[in-house]
Amino acid sequence: MEGSESEAIFESLNLNPQLFVNEVRNTVDDVLDEAFDFFHQEASTKLNSEGSIQRSEDLKKDKSNENGLHPDAPFDPDIDAQLNSLRTRLTEVGKEFEVLNHEIQILEKQSTVNAHYVNNAVQLYEQNHVLFQEIVTTAAELGIKIRKLSTTTIEESEQMKTKVVYSPELDLSSIKSGKDLSNMNLDDLQKFASIMKST
Repeated sequence: MEGSESEAIFESLNLNPQLFVNEVRNTVDDVLDEAFDFFHQEASTKLNSEGSIQRSEDLKKDKSNENGLHPDAPFDPDIDAQLNSLRTRLTEVGKEFEVLNHEIQILEKQSTVNAHYVNNAVQLYEQNHVLFQEIVTTAAELGIKIRKLSTTTIEESEQMKTKVVYSPELDLSSIKSGKDLSNMNLDDLQKFASIMKST
């Protein structure tokens, strides 16, 4: 599942780490092939092409002599210097190839690690998104319940006040009109106050 998610992310961003790595490898191979072809042509040109190719084939075949030359072959210091120069260049190209190959391996590891980080980030985003949606839904439900509770509490309070006013326990007939609660006795006032506090 993690692989398919990371692939989907890379596709949505038009990124393909494997394609990039393959292109780099192909480019390195092409550069090496061109370098070998170039140096081979340079060597052939400087060594009179046909004769030198035959001579190089003879040198490859003859392993009996330590330096690869026939004992009766003439020694040409210019050719030897050119061959040494070509060997040096080929060695340098080989080292560059090793460095590039090492960098490719590092890039492959980094792309794997980055893909893992992207997968983790996507999972965290999805988890947080789900959690956020749950919080929004819960907050909406809580708001509805609070409004209902507030309305119910107000209605119950109004009903309680109405009950208190019409309560048979409180004798409001003893109150003279125009004098409010001033001529009630102390017990009735305390009872009225306790009922009002409880509501």
